[in-house]
Amino acid sequence: MPIGGWIQHRLLRQPFILYTRHDAGVGKPVVLLHGIANSGKSWASTAKLLSKLPARTLVFDLLGFGHSVRPLADWVAYDTNDHARAVIRTLRKSKLSGPVTLVGHSMGCLIAIRVAKLRPDLVERLILYQPPFYVGLPKGSNAEKRTKFYISTYEKIFKQMPSWLGKFTLAQKVFGQFTGFDLTPDNWIPSQRSMQNTIISQTSVSELKKLSVPTEILYGSLDGLVIKDSKNKFFADMAAHVTSDEIAEAHIISPRASRAIVKLIKKHLSA
Repeated sequence: MPIGGWIQHRLLRQPFILYTRHDAGVGKPVVLLHGIANSGKSWASTAKLLSKLPARTLVFDLLGFGHSVRPLADWVAYDTNDHARAVIRTLRKSKLSGPVTLVGHSMGCLIAIRVAKLRPDLVERLILYQPPFYVGLPKGSNAEKRTKFYISTYEKIFKQMPSWLGKFTLAQKVFGQFTGFDLTPDNWIPSQRSMQNTIISQTSVSELKKLSVPTEILYGSLDGLVIKDSKNKFFADMAAHVTSDEIAEAHIISPRASRAIVKLIKKHLSA
């Protein structure tokens, strides 16, 4: 990294500015945050539907992904704070008309929660699609036991870059369809660090319980990568502001998922 960047981001701790992939429409701001090993292009069908609503829709490429800056210095952890502070700085730079409806998919959900924690004044509502909550689940529950399997699997996958990555092999195609990941040699380090420092080392459930921001969670009944909470057991005791629902979907933002997400957004835009 150039010395100027080191001074700005390491010494002065100034967050990075993200690439804005989409910024269109007029009305209440809606911001979409993608998942790990992906980019804002995963929200294409959702953004298209939102163009028909009275909303200003913004889609960012998260730190290290898509067209956003990809710092590889050891001190960039790609933890939840790194990601959230970059989102916050980009929101402020975007000159919004008011607090946003912040929509996250997968890892984007965890980042959205941290943004709401750090700057609740910027967030009017959270919509979390398939949040990978792996820490803070009820003690002794089957969900808590399953997380050990998930975390162990992720640590093995992201231990070192596979030899087939970037060669457009059948293995990469199948892996991408199952996980929704678009892993490449370019985003390998951001993905590896984000997995360890944002997804595995997380405090999102406890943070969400302490927020007062209205939150709606949408789970995919066919999603094998997250722990589902369709009856709201995780939050019902301490978080009346959190509700949840379920659709028949895997861990991807499909046209069907986009319609369900936009339906939730539309309800609040017209309120």
